Amino acid sequence: MTTTIVSSGIISSGLAITNKNALSVLAGGFASAAIIGSGGTESIAAAGESVGATVLAGGSATILGIDSAATISSGGKELVSSGGTAIGAAVLGSLTVLANGAASLTTVSGGGAEIVSSGGTATGTMILGGGLATILGTDSRAVVSSGGKETVSSGGKAIGATVLGSLTVVANGTASLTTVSSGGGAIVSSGGTAIGTTLAGGASAAILGTDSAGTISGGGAETVSAGGKIIAGTVLGSLTVSSGATASTTIIGSGGTETVSSGGIAVSGTILGSATILGTDSAV
Repeated sequence: MTTTIVSSGIISSGLAITNKNALSVLAGGFASAAIIGSGGTESIAAAGESVGATVLAGGSATILGIDSAATISSGGKELVSSGGTAIGAAVLGSLTVLANGAASLTTVSGGGAEIVSSGGTATGTMILGGGLATILGTDSRAVVSSGGKETVSSGGKAIGATVLGSLTVVANGTASLTTVSSGGGAIVSSGGTAIGTTLAGGASAAILGTDSAGTISGGGAETVSAGGKIIAGTVLGSLTVSSGATASTTIIGSGGTETVSSGGIAVSGTILGSATILGTDSAV
């Protein structure tokens, strides 16, 4: 095994690292356009920098410094460790952001995956069709394109996402200020929480957890299933409250519709549109 070391003040360009060989960029070192092939590894120390690296299938990179404009090919892997930053990565393989690591302006393409671990952060991620993101840390201002998928896992937070694909919030996960655009869908599982969601026309949401202070625009549709709750929502589209579900302090605006199924409960709502009650509606 041969390790190529880029020390402080040294600039390398176009190095090719394969066959269990390694590239180590120390503090103050700079590597440009490195190619990390199968069996090769790249390590960027704190205060080291890499720009324009390509991590091929079977290659790997570990970032404690700054990594800009990397391409992580299918089968390639990059790990952003504590203190590390990845900026503008194109991900067709896998990118994992550990606690106190950060990734910004990442593009996750079809077949690619981004994992943001507890304590890690991602900002401005673009998830294209066939791309996946799993959030256990914090993800801000992501765009989930048609065919893309984001899952907010236990302890994870998604803030200000725009969803044209699918967003799933599992137990103990939270999504706030989400906009679900036409054709997009959101699922809030039992124990999950959504706050301040906006469903545009043509968007849909299924709530088995809790949805607070959301807005269902005209043409948008939300179904609250058994065990689910919608609290202080504004409905200009359609809301269905299924058996075992609850809607409280909901405003059904002009043009909006509410259907409370047998076994469903609506409490303290304001109806300016229309409501069909097959379950229980109290203190209207």
